[in-house]
Amino acid sequence: MHEQRASRSGSEGRHRWTNPLTDGWEYRWNVLVALPDRDPETLDAVLASIGASQANTVVRLAEGSGTPSTEPSRNLVYAVDEALPELLEGMDVAVVSGDALTALAAAQHRVPVVVFPASDAQDGVGRALASVGAGVVVRSAAEVGQAIRAIASDGSRGPRMRGLARQLGAVAVLLAALGTSALRLVARTRAR
Repeated sequence: MHEQRASRSGSEGRHRWTNPLTDGWEYRWNVLVALPDRDPETLDAVLASIGASQANTVVRLAEGSGTPSTEPSRNLVYAVDEALPELLEGMDVAVVSGDALTALAAAQHRVPVVVFPASDAQDGVGRALASVGAGVVVRSAAEVGQAIRAIASDGSRGPRMRGLARQLGAVAVLLAALGTSALRLVARTRAR
């Protein structure tokens, strides 16, 4: 199968993803599917749930991972070994497993998430994100499309995501300061 790589085009300070197969035509929502711990059959079910009519979808794949049987089309791109932060730019919704680092990256980029957890820990992260209005948790691939439509059409999520991103920025600054202080303390202790 020929894999298509996603490319970005600038638009008012935010990047918008376009599919090279569409000659720049965009669908209503830009959706990132980043489910690295799921098999190709599950990814196919997620893509079927999202459908072809309302979403321009980028699927993040790791090099050597199984590729879904769904062929790239007018609204589907497989991005192999692309950096998550770059893929999140311009996305309206991200479908993630709920690992903490991916969830944090999505929140920092103000992208609400549909969490499709594969473990209890991921379910906990998903519930935490849902409790602050940053996303929803689904239990099956069939529920993903409906959750995307609900999130993408909810105009109140933007302000909530901006507020969450500001809070995460403050926490990151605090953690960096604490980490720097702790490293200095360790260095002084070792020097004695």
